[in-house]
Amino acid sequence: MDKEIIKTIDERIKIIKEKFSMEFGYKDPNSIEEIRLFEPEEDLYNDSFDVDAFLNYTENIQELVKIDETSVRCGRFRQTIVYEDDSFVKCYPSLIVGDCKLSIVYQPFFVGIISFLEGYDSDHPYSFYTAVELEYIGENRMTEEEETILIKRYLYDVSSKLGYSVSIATFHNWLDFSKEDESFSKYKNQVLRIDSIPPYTKAMDYYISALSTSDDAIRFLMYYKVIEYFYQRVLMKEYYEKCIEAKNFDEFEFLNHKEFFKSGEEIIPKTILRNCIESNEMVSLYGLLPEKIQKDLKKYNKLKKDESIIGKLNEIKNGISSILYSTRNSIVHAKTNYKPKGNECPEEDMEELNEFMDKLCQCIFAWNGRQAENYRLK
Repeated sequence: MDKEIIKTIDERIKIIKEKFSMEFGYKDPNSIEEIRLFEPEEDLYNDSFDVDAFLNYTENIQELVKIDETSVRCGRFRQTIVYEDDSFVKCYPSLIVGDCKLSIVYQPFFVGIISFLEGYDSDHPYSFYTAVELEYIGENRMTEEEETILIKRYLYDVSSKLGYSVSIATFHNWLDFSKEDESFSKYKNQVLRIDSIPPYTKAMDYYISALSTSDDAIRFLMYYKVIEYFYQRVLMKEYYEKCIEAKNFDEFEFLNHKEFFKSGEEIIPKTILRNCIESNEMVSLYGLLPEKIQKDLKKYNKLKKDESIIGKLNEIKNGISSILYSTRNSIVHAKTNYKPKGNECPEEDMEELNEFMDKLCQCIFAWNGRQAENYRLK
């Protein structure tokens, strides 16, 4: 190998060691085929990069910066972490658009350095990452927002062609994951009983779809589809129960009137909360709502800050239902003529609202499991 190339490699290895405390190296200076990361604990060089890639990546290595929890930038490169669970994604074709090239890369060079530097994983900083790499091959540059839009467009194509979700992800703290694994140790050697799991219903597919996306708005809509799925059956059950409870003929006649079933979409969440959620469940669910929503509900219902909601559960349920319906409409009709009602969940609180929706869906599945076979939705 040319002595000047070896000199350049050595210089950049030195810069990385001084700036990032990471030690790269190679085995034979007379035949350098790849540059490897040295792992002191295992006394070996593990993660590797071919010479051309290493030289390209390290050309402006001192410019390396972390953009946010999903992306890093260095020189003409941007790498954005993606979640994928199939090795085939790494073989997906690159995309060239104008002066930039997008590719799926395994063991992304810059992501690994930040992972090591910020303590996400000091032992294997590269092993668990895949990224979309945006490389500028010309002079023109996009804004960060334009880059993100292009990356998402590319990921849509990847997902649609491969048939499963490949989406933007974040840095992972593997130490936290190991602690999380320890927290699940209580389940070791346990055997589940089938009656501890709610019976299957198609709505569970929506619930799983919600968990598979990192987009808070889409996740909320998938959870909301669970509510919609149960609505007609719950309403019919409520109707039958009221018929049985009717005290006289006039009440029975009213129940048979079309007005009982005359409704708009806004009563869907109200019907579900009214019929499927027990009082103790509602109290627990309320505590999962974003703080602002909790505060607004108590203020509207004239409850003090520390006062229990037990005395006004029906009013609280109705208020939550209205918020869920308005939030759903604000997402579905965002680009049309939707006029805000003022009670929609703010975008910054959507992640927390989804924690509420997640548990709400679990309560609905549990309710379904408690019903007689002829009422149970499948």
